Amino acid sequence: SPQFRKKASILFIALEEAKHAIERGETDRKIINAILHKTLRTVPEIKIDYASAALADTLIEPDKFYPGEKIVLLIACFLEKTRLIDNSITTIPSKINEKKFIEGL
Repeated sequence: SPQFRKKASILFIALEEAKHAIERGETDRKIINAILHKTLRTVPEIKIDYASAALADTLIEPDKFYPGEKIVLLIACFLEKTRLIDNSITTIPSKINEKKFIEGL
């Protein structure tokens, strides 16, 4: 329906929110995942199957990502009876907030 088609755009919005956090220096996988989940939950009709960040080449989900690593953001969810999937590949910036990076070690 047109109503749910508009609500489906939340997948793209969630991916963009997570990418912006990464661009600002976020490297903690659990925090990135939480951003995806929090954004998706703004649409009450969404039922999340998974929403997570992983290394793009292996799909391994480490606790932390490091500068220069290519990661993939993955989402699968249901909106009514339709299963929606989306993903986005991004790279952890080489120049991240050094204080945040050191705190994460």
